Parts: sequence; C-alpha cells; structure tokens
Amino acid sequence: MLWKMKKITKDKKLNINKKIKIPLDFNNYIGIDYGFVIFKNIKHMYLLVNEDNEVIIKAPFHTTAENIYNFVYNNQTYLKQHIAVKQEKMFKGKTGIINFFGKAINVVVVIEQQLMNKLIFEKDRMIKFQTRKHDPKYNIKKFYEKMNKVLQEKIHDIISEKLNKERETLRNITIKFRYMKTKWGVYNHLSQTITLNSKLIHKRPELIHYVLVHEMAHVHQQNHSKNFWNIVQEYIPNYKLLRKEINAFR
Repeated sequence: MLWKMKKITKDKKLNINKKIKIPLDFNNYIGIDYGFVIFKNIKHMYLLVNEDNEVIIKAPFHTTAENIYNFVYNNQTYLKQHIAVKQEKMFKGKTGIINFFGKAINVVVVIEQQLMNKLIFEKDRMIKFQTRKHDPKYNIKKFYEKMNKVLQEKIHDIISEKLNKERETLRNITIKFRYMKTKWGVYNHLSQTITLNSKLIHKRPELIHYVLVHEMAHVHQQNHSKNFWNIVQEYIPNYKLLRKEINAFR
C-alpha cells in the first residue's frame, strides 16, 4: 500500500454518522487531496465523484480506517478516470469547482476564437478563464500557469504584511513554484532558493504563511532542531496546529 496510515480517531474506528474528511492524493490538477466518508447502515462500501468534484466513500458503521484506505487504493483507477472526465468537461468550456485559497469557487471556461489566456476574478464567487483553444490539456496547463502568478502575488502580500522584518533576508532568496507530490516547500542553501508547491493555491492563506515561514527558518537553521522551531514559533505561535492541518492533506 502506497499511503501512510493516519490515525483518524483514538481507537482507529470510524463509527460516526456524519461526513468525515480523510486525506487522499491522486489528482495533480484540480487539487483534490482529500475525500469524505459517510457511514450508513449498509453492508458494503462504495464510492462516487459528485457534481462538486468531491470523492465520497459510503461505508458500513464500525469500518476501520485501514479498510477504507485499502478500498480507495484498490479503486484509484476508477477515481482517476472519473476525475479526468470532469476536468476535461470543465476545460472544454463548462463550469467546475476548485478550492481557491481554502474556499470552494466556481470556474467558468470561456472558449472564443479571439480570446487569449486570461483570468477574470469576480470577488469570491467565480473565476472566468478565457481561452481560444478547444484542447483541455492545453487549457489546464495554461490555467495553472496563470494561477501560479496569482499565488506569487499572494506570497508577496504575505511577505509585505507579516514578514516585514525578514524582507532583507528574503531579498537574497529566489522563490520558485512547481508541483510537488510529497513536500509543500523546499529550501536549497546552495542556490539560495525556496521552492513552494504550486498546490498551495488551494490552501488557506494561514497555511501558505506557515509553509513560507517554515522554509524561511531553514535559512537560519538547516535542520529541525529546537532552535529551528523557536524561529517558526516567533512568527506563528500556533504553528503546531497549522503544521498538523497541512500535513494531514499532503
């Protein structure tokens, strides 16, 4: 099994009759890195991808976390196919939903011959992506290139607002963005570069702030010593809660 087991409840039993969020990781584009479990009075587990592009697993009461992870793992091909179909429909010119800085928001793809690749934001309600190609793969790539620029602006705002004291230190650091499967950020002391995961565009600003501070602390301490965490705590007193939250949905 490729995933690490995560302790969801103290007794590792999921027997609560409500929607439970669990970590998943099989989608490189739309940012689905979690699913939901709903416990019902049924005999067998089954799953689906709903209209909001959420992965829903329905399971009998008292199903263990291990059984749920094994079930999802064994059905990952089905999930990949269905999510890919929904992505393709979205980027052919229909509406989809993504997590944008921690909030679910509609994305409308507008395909017209004269339009160039452009993002138009309508507050917290909608993002319009204008393009002139009917190629879903091309549109997904260009959409996230534009979104990375939005993420860069957010990082700049966080530095200006919350890391003013460290602006001189960060001035000598190059900040880059790329998709990473297992890390939210990496600091390279040889090249003086902080690389941030482009999937952070889907996370709350508080979590982005934590990742940036974490990597910035490595400029001063290259290990995870007590001094390192003291630096992080200086900027983010509740860093342990944020660290736990973002690592739960890697």
